[in-house]
Amino acid sequence: MLQHYYVGGADPSTLFTTSQRIQITNGILQRTPHTAPSELRIKIGIQRLLDTGVYVSAFPLHDSTLKELDNDTCDPKEEESDRQKLYRAWGTFSQWKRFQPLDYIRRYFGEKVSFYFCWLGFYTNWLIVPSILGVVCFLYGILTFNRNRIATGICNNQKDFLMCPRCDTCNFELLSCQGVKVAHLFDNNFTVAFSVFMSIWARLFLEFWKREQSSKAFEWDTLGFEGQDEPTRPQYEQKASSTVVNPVTMKTEPSIPNTARYPRLASAFMVSLFMISLVIAAVLGVVVYRLVIRGMIAKTSLSNDITVSSAIVSGTGAIANFIFILCMSTIYYRVAHFLTDWEMHRTQTEYEDALSFKMYMFQFVNFYSSIFYIAFVQGRFNGSPPDYNRLVGYRQEECSSYGCLLDLCIQLFVIMVGKQTIGNFLELGVPRLKVWLKRRSGDDDMSNFPNWDQEFQLEPWPEDGLFEEYLEMVIQYGFITIFVACFPLAPVFALVNNIIEIRLDGNKILCSTRRCVPERAEDIGIWYSILERVSTLAVICNAC
Repeated sequence: MLQHYYVGGADPSTLFTTSQRIQITNGILQRTPHTAPSELRIKIGIQRLLDTGVYVSAFPLHDSTLKELDNDTCDPKEEESDRQKLYRAWGTFSQWKRFQPLDYIRRYFGEKVSFYFCWLGFYTNWLIVPSILGVVCFLYGILTFNRNRIATGICNNQKDFLMCPRCDTCNFELLSCQGVKVAHLFDNNFTVAFSVFMSIWARLFLEFWKREQSSKAFEWDTLGFEGQDEPTRPQYEQKASSTVVNPVTMKTEPSIPNTARYPRLASAFMVSLFMISLVIAAVLGVVVYRLVIRGMIAKTSLSNDITVSSAIVSGTGAIANFIFILCMSTIYYRVAHFLTDWEMHRTQTEYEDALSFKMYMFQFVNFYSSIFYIAFVQGRFNGSPPDYNRLVGYRQEECSSYGCLLDLCIQLFVIMVGKQTIGNFLELGVPRLKVWLKRRSGDDDMSNFPNWDQEFQLEPWPEDGLFEEYLEMVIQYGFITIFVACFPLAPVFALVNNIIEIRLDGNKILCSTRRCVPERAEDIGIWYSILERVSTLAVICNAC
């Protein structure tokens, strides 16, 4: 009957798009009861059958095989599938200069995936100007070194400048000319103007993105979707013990009383607070590690070179902190998923917003706490001779003779660039490594297998969708806005990473993972609110 009400309805194959068919099929599978007559509790949805092992997997198929993505195997008489079109125009690194085909992405993967790539492309384009200015700031430091009175006064003076020892067993240190030179590359007059520019840039970026987001939501017909049209999660319906009338649709919907949810929310908050406190304790552990290492170096010949000794302390401390960050991220990822399931959110948007907020708050402390410590705490509460303040028996760490900026720059570089490098390797290298291992075992020739069997060998679509990609980019956004004054080249590294990231993510979801169930969305979710808070914090930190 529906075919009479839609354009093209005379042809059943065009009545609904492939994405709409997948959404309808998934909705039926997620809500079909499968309770035996002898069972009292109603069991709903295919997800429960997957969890109990009745089925191994359930996923929609791509509209073409991996072999058909190759030009040499395509039949020129046949029209290309959407997957083939996306691969040609978007899913390869050779197309990095081209604009993203957002309408094709939306038609094949749904609005939620398309909004991510729309935001990532918009963000990457806006990084071009900060990247240019960051390079100019760096070059300005090189060109103006000979005009800096402090630097030239230290480097051109024939006398030695002795500095107070930085630990109980340390010797007097010579003021390092090399350290002053390196610090001037990032800490110069242009850096102040650049940090002011980035504060303004952050606010303008969000305002222009808001306009772009609303324009796309209108174009894709998703305005008001989350408030009116979004269905209830099947997992929520299964746990619901009562029903209420929806004031918008006037339909009866499953409901869980707040008295049952509030204790769960409180428990989840306490667990999250405990995990965050572990991160803060780890930062204190790294501080103690740096104090111990500095005391050990003071007993060796390296103590005579202040630049080398400072680099060893800062570099090893940053690496140790980065390793801990990766370990805690893996642990809390599982904890956050369990807590969000425990809270019983009604819609998928509410569920994803709660998960995103938990993970970002944890990762904020995880990635930024050590940087905040160096920027605002280190060297400010160490006391003065002979009444030094101490931490577990050690004198509190002081900044080097040329300031804490170089330590801060090293810490930021290791965490930011290290995270991007490891993330790109995991996204690109791990799937290729699995293919190589399959070839070694003799299972690489899958061309004669059915399409569903070939795609079963691909990586499953993540349960949380593009959450990891959003989190990676928002953490990066904090690096280039909050701490840009200590590392003006951060936007350059971000720009290069994002150009690679767009094609890497596109290739991954086209070739390395199973097809996702298309989902509708009207925006990027809670990530916009998080970006607003980060931008506000960036203004405050750059002003300090």
